Amino acid sequence: MMRTIAYITDLHLDESFPKQHGVDAASNWKLILEDISSRGIREVICGGDIGELTAYSRFFDSLKDFRLYVTPGNHDQSEEVIKHYSSPEGTSKRAVFGSHDDEHFKYVFLDTSKASLDEEQLRFLFSELRTEKKVLLFMHHPVLAVNTPVDRLYPLYGRESIAEQLQRQKNEVLDFSGHYHVSDKQVEGNVTQFVTPAVSFQIVKEAESLQIHNNYFGYRIITVDNDRVTTVILLYKNGSFNSVDN
Repeated sequence: MMRTIAYITDLHLDESFPKQHGVDAASNWKLILEDISSRGIREVICGGDIGELTAYSRFFDSLKDFRLYVTPGNHDQSEEVIKHYSSPEGTSKRAVFGSHDDEHFKYVFLDTSKASLDEEQLRFLFSELRTEKKVLLFMHHPVLAVNTPVDRLYPLYGRESIAEQLQRQKNEVLDFSGHYHVSDKQVEGNVTQFVTPAVSFQIVKEAESLQIHNNYFGYRIITVDNDRVTTVILLYKNGSFNSVDN
């Protein structure tokens, strides 16, 4: 069975900060959504940071014809997300998380809107890791460290112990996240982490301090073909989308 997923993150719709840096986040999202549709992709995972509450209705309405999963980020209010979004796996009253399986993989979705995982989610994650299958993990914040300013300023709280638990898995864990507004791939033991560029603005990756640029924006395509996962990033630059290495 083949499954093709568009992974989008860090839209920051209706927020003032992107506008101050010459970014039309709504226009970026429109172009990405058109590209996703043109490729026949019907499944979307939103990695979080949707934007201001004023944008929620428009955002969720734009994806009403897609199978949608959401992993809220630190710019999101999970209680408000829940008003617009019914998770395919269900959700608690305070957070959006869940999991499902196919023949080869367990898919796990977590909520890091508080920049951490609470005890309920930690118990859930560690329970879900007790599987013979490979794990595809989706959360807004990366778990493995990346040499970039946002990692130093706003990391996931308690990520060291989470990474340790992931690396205890005998099977492969593929972790997909956003938050850093860069493209990055890290491998530590059995854990491979893919960080996806933002729909809105980007951040200079290895700078000493936060430096914003709007030279491009993009999203990721994840293809699951039986027991094999491949992924490619699509960047919009100079008027068109082009694929780049992970």
